[in-house]
Amino acid sequence: FPLSSDHDGTWRSSSWFGIFAGSSFPYVQHMHHGWMYCAGSGGEHLYLYDMDEGWLYTRASVYPFFYSYRTNNWLYYRKGTKSPRWFYDYSSSGWRQER
Repeated sequence: FPLSSDHDGTWRSSSWFGIFAGSSFPYVQHMHHGWMYCAGSGGEHLYLYDMDEGWLYTRASVYPFFYSYRTNNWLYYRKGTKSPRWFYDYSSSGWRQER
């Protein structure tokens, strides 16, 4: 994972992905996205399984955009939203709350 700092030994910060706990890698708990499974070892490209959205792809140069393998299109995550998260879904051309 691309780390820029270590907060308290548990929570870490990525300059582009935000704050998350990675002590149970490949499962990570993101401050806004909640629990996600990371396929691979992280880095600049992330393949994530999200319980609400399914498989997602993102990278440093496009985040907060995610490619959704469920819809075969892009989602734009409204940063800072959680419980529920808000996404602009390009497959339906509209805003929606997480599934």
